[in-house]
Amino acid sequence: MANSGPTITTIKKLFAHSGNRCAFPRCTSTLFQGDTNVADVCHIKGANEGGARFDPSQPDNERHAEPNLVLMCKIHHAVIDDDEVSYTVERLREIKADHEAKASTLDDSTASAFAHAYQNWVNIGQTGGLAAQTVNAQTINFQNTGPISHADTRRVQAIEDLWNIIQNLGKEFGTSVFFDSILTAQEIKECFKPPQNNPILECVRELEDLGSVPRKLESAGTNRASQCRIFVSPKLWAIYYAVNVLYARSAMLITNSFKAHQFDDWRGDGPIGKCLLSVLPAEAVTEIKGKHFGGLTTALEYLHREFITESGLNQYQEHAPRANNGADSQPAKPLTADVGLGEALAFIASGKWGKVYSTYLMAETVVRSASTAYDEIRQAAGDGTVQVWGKIDTHGIYVKIDPDYWARNTINFMSLIEGEPKTELVSSNALVVYRELRVNRAQIERQWSTSGE
Repeated sequence: MANSGPTITTIKKLFAHSGNRCAFPRCTSTLFQGDTNVADVCHIKGANEGGARFDPSQPDNERHAEPNLVLMCKIHHAVIDDDEVSYTVERLREIKADHEAKASTLDDSTASAFAHAYQNWVNIGQTGGLAAQTVNAQTINFQNTGPISHADTRRVQAIEDLWNIIQNLGKEFGTSVFFDSILTAQEIKECFKPPQNNPILECVRELEDLGSVPRKLESAGTNRASQCRIFVSPKLWAIYYAVNVLYARSAMLITNSFKAHQFDDWRGDGPIGKCLLSVLPAEAVTEIKGKHFGGLTTALEYLHREFITESGLNQYQEHAPRANNGADSQPAKPLTADVGLGEALAFIASGKWGKVYSTYLMAETVVRSASTAYDEIRQAAGDGTVQVWGKIDTHGIYVKIDPDYWARNTINFMSLIEGEPKTELVSSNALVVYRELRVNRAQIERQWSTSGE
């Protein structure tokens, strides 16, 4: 009979040699953290036909033996299986050997506890929720069909943690997205030709440093994301992962472009395309790649919308009870379009009202860069947390712009510079351009609380 998987003895040996750490280079994830398991037993040669690096000639007893296995966190398990070109059998054997040579050896009782907890987790076949058994042998009954309040709470927390990481990624990589949104691919190509002295390159010059992208990922908190994976649906995790890949790889390709003196276009990158196709319709991916500029922005808008929809938290937030401060609640005053979008963007960037957006485009001493402010307000408009108004060409009154509008359209960048903000159609299905864009000052101040005036 074929061996169905690694034995408990094999798993115990893997944990003993792991130091309770992911084996992926420079990953600091702890495999068992309290009652949470983020460990995966990864096969160097694939476990099943069709899997990464599968060798049909390999006997089952070798396939599930310790030399063919390595422990990694769930995010890096996905990384090595999604990129077989970079993570070959030989490379993974090196990673395993290097990690186990440096890792501290766990004592027998700890390794055994981890192995049994992991095996129970696998046997229950969880796709979310808490680990089935902790190191302290506390068990949770998953047969209960009633509400599991702690599990529900942990799921919500995991979704919020991932969303915060996505927002942080937007702040860390805002300049590279901004760069893609204001220049066509051909214009960017010209910028990277020697001697690379076009002033616009200064907004992404930091990416010339090879260590810039890893530092940005660490600053965004992506090393914490693996702790959330078991609490969210596979689709939600795939959406998060696609966002992560899109930011990191598009920025790394800019790093490569500086070095090679020629533009390495993200539109032709295999891993980015694969991640987008895993969560978006093929026609949407075709639309994204077909844009001469602003393709990254459009891709992120699609992914953000998918994340919010899949999480279900937008509905929860809309219907969540409001706090009662002991007095009868009064009807909320209707929002008014009382400040121009350009002035609001300048406030987001500087923390002060009465400023001009274009002043902060290249400024360094700001609360946020102008490009980050630009990205954040469009995202907030798409999420429905900030209302934007505009005038339709043939009308003289301001009308509310539906949040769904922003999934396919954007704010014309040059109109902001000129002080007359308007929308820009980036979808063939859109017919309306809104001019003289305005927002509500109080809503902006609530969303971007600062110490400014």
